[in-house]
Amino acid sequence: MLLRASPRANTWARDALYAYVDPQVTLIEPGLFQTEMVRQANILPIHSTYNDERASVMREAVADADLPGDIEKGISVVYNVAQLADPPLHFPLGMDGVIAMKTAGELLVSTVNQYGSWSQDLLKAEMGEAALAIKNSYQ
Repeated sequence: MLLRASPRANTWARDALYAYVDPQVTLIEPGLFQTEMVRQANILPIHSTYNDERASVMREAVADADLPGDIEKGISVVYNVAQLADPPLHFPLGMDGVIAMKTAGELLVSTVNQYGSWSQDLLKAEMGEAALAIKNSYQ
């Protein structure tokens, strides 16, 4: 569970920082692109714990250096994103990246809809100025 909590905590901290500081940062969230690194990858035998169909398909694609994304086209899009006056925090790159981001977003919305009410009434009775400012930002 520690491994799952740590990336989520980083994500929430990053998103909160973006909301309060408003830096010009865009997180490119790519799908699978054919790169020189993929071509030169040394694929080790699969561990029996992870021997399922999805893992096998992915390993085969990497081993064959046959990933769907064209890196030169992808870099062109990254350059265009960098030129935006008001870039998004997250930018999916490649249709598989779009699907992954959409699926993750739908899962987040579903979880909030199902369990968001559990967070009601968790505020402290006495709050300082900083805590009140945070509280007021989400009301």
